[in-house]
Amino acid sequence: MEMKKNSVTLIIVFCLALSACAPSEQAVQTALAQTQAAQPTGTPSPTASPTKNPCSDRGWEDIALYLHQFDQAAQNVQAGTSIVAFLDQLENMKDKVNEVEIDACSEYARQLIVSGLANEISAIENLLTGNDIEAATQVMIKGVDMIKEAKVELEKLGIILNYP
Repeated sequence: MEMKKNSVTLIIVFCLALSACAPSEQAVQTALAQTQAAQPTGTPSPTASPTKNPCSDRGWEDIALYLHQFDQAAQNVQAGTSIVAFLDQLENMKDKVNEVEIDACSEYARQLIVSGLANEISAIENLLTGNDIEAATQVMIKGVDMIKEAKVELEKLGIILNYP
């Protein structure tokens, strides 16, 4: 019986100790209030509105036209045409591309095109004068690649260059 009495006492002491560790009703209510205050409300947060691309396609239609004219001239060299006159014609078209008024944000793409055209002119000159054909081919490929890179840069700006 003594053991039962000790066991009951031990259980009572344990229960009292356990209940002393429990938070009070007020503490529970305070914690709930703080949790609810910290939870997001149904109010939506502001979302970023799409911003208009500040870069316009101003001038790029003219540049596309000059590129087409450059290609036509480069492919249609007439027999008997002086190499110097032919190359000057191509240089003039390249210069026209450089003179078109465009937005500053698309200037890098234009410089890629101008450099690409300069490479193509150099390659054509080397081909016409019979110089290193392999080197001329590599320079031509580099010029074409620069123009392709310019198209990619323009597309990033939302500008479509109507040129193959």
